[in-house]
Amino acid sequence: MLMVDAVNESINAAIDAGTLDPKKQSAPICALLKMAEVVDAGVSEKDNVTFPTMLKYMVALGMMPQEVKEVKMSISKTDRLKGKFSKFGGKNAEG
Repeated sequence: MLMVDAVNESINAAIDAGTLDPKKQSAPICALLKMAEVVDAGVSEKDNVTFPTMLKYMVALGMMPQEVKEVKMSISKTDRLKGKFSKFGGKNAEG
């Protein structure tokens, strides 16, 4: 599935749920769709901006379930200093 298709599904679901107003929030919706197009065109492996930005837009637009927004990982300071985990909570390739 293309990212644009997935984002469109999420937008439509949020509109149907009443958490997204496409008229009042048209600019951030457009920006989110543009970022999805960039992802589909291929982003660099070193791109650490696009996905976090997309997720921030989705949270701001009310497109993320509350339980997802509230999930917090507990990573020890020692593990962070050793670089065992990425800032996104996943174990990095070296760990």
